[in-house]
Amino acid sequence: MKNGQIAGHKAGICTVTCTSNSDPDVWAELTVTVSQLVTRIENINPQADLTLKVGETVETDWSVLPSDATNKGMTFKSQQPKVATVDSFGVVTAVGRGVATIVATAADGSKKQGTVKITVIQPVTGVSIPKDLYYIQRGTSATLRAVVEPRNANNQKVYWSSEDERIATVRSNGTSTGSVYGVSSGTTTVTAWTDDGGFTASTRVRIGNFNEAVMVEELYVDERNNIRISLRNMTTDITLENICYTIECYDMQGYPMICNRDGESTSFTGDYPSLLEPLERTVHGAFRFRNYVIPDQLGAVILTVTGWTDADGITWTIPESERIPAQWTRMNLTPYHPVDDGDVEDDVGYEVDDGPDYEPDGDGEG
Repeated sequence: MKNGQIAGHKAGICTVTCTSNSDPDVWAELTVTVSQLVTRIENINPQADLTLKVGETVETDWSVLPSDATNKGMTFKSQQPKVATVDSFGVVTAVGRGVATIVATAADGSKKQGTVKITVIQPVTGVSIPKDLYYIQRGTSATLRAVVEPRNANNQKVYWSSEDERIATVRSNGTSTGSVYGVSSGTTTVTAWTDDGGFTASTRVRIGNFNEAVMVEELYVDERNNIRISLRNMTTDITLENICYTIECYDMQGYPMICNRDGESTSFTGDYPSLLEPLERTVHGAFRFRNYVIPDQLGAVILTVTGWTDADGITWTIPESERIPAQWTRMNLTPYHPVDDGDVEDDVGYEVDDGPDYEPDGDGEG
């Protein structure tokens, strides 16, 4: 002490005595407390403690320097609370996938801070495959996709297997997609399982010649210019609920003929919306023609089956390159004399506006 000034050198409590130079019996004492401010804060958690799964917690551990700091208290804050939160005791709770920085601030006013990064991992909680049944053309491949839950899980690796590789094989590079190849006709089960947690999901895969499931047995135009059709379900184990097709029309000179209500198209679509059991043949009166009009006599028609839907609601669309058109060409060029007596059965070749789009003669035996 000099000239009454006191300087703190080390944290602690000391007594300062002041004595009169002229009279030693005159003196006074003063108790002085010296505080040591924090100079540094460091996190000392093992690295393994700093990676958490969603929902896990960890108590952060800190070194406050110097060791004799008077007030070693700290306050805590998370800079990414959507990833991880921290309470007043420094306990961190993992909230969502990502990296959060936790800041510890000295409570003694020194403004010293320390930080630590917490990595939060979202574990897999399950896996699913969108459909219970898939159709795959024999001799071709199709991609199946598994949905890893939740979608933001860190580890998205999925492995695949086929229960019967004589029917279908499956290849994958560990992703959520599997390439299934149809080996032979039949049904087998394909399973996906996650690398994280070993969760599984399965689906059935049916292999067959689905592009040729429907055969055109008969196609012709009768003397009244009605298009008549007969189809057959060629499968042995699938009930069809709807068959879709297109029909192209040509005039007596072989030129494309406008036959659609839009006034431009030389084709129209149609369907057979009735159940058709395996190997069963279509019946009269059940076909529908959509937007079909015909102003002149038909010289030729081409029918192409484009796809079908089975009784389970599964729709199969035949690739354009695999569609097999059936053609009818008029051999006997007889004149066309439509009559207009108001009878749907006799008003041949014209669209009926007040009813469904059945083929013009109303008997469906297109």
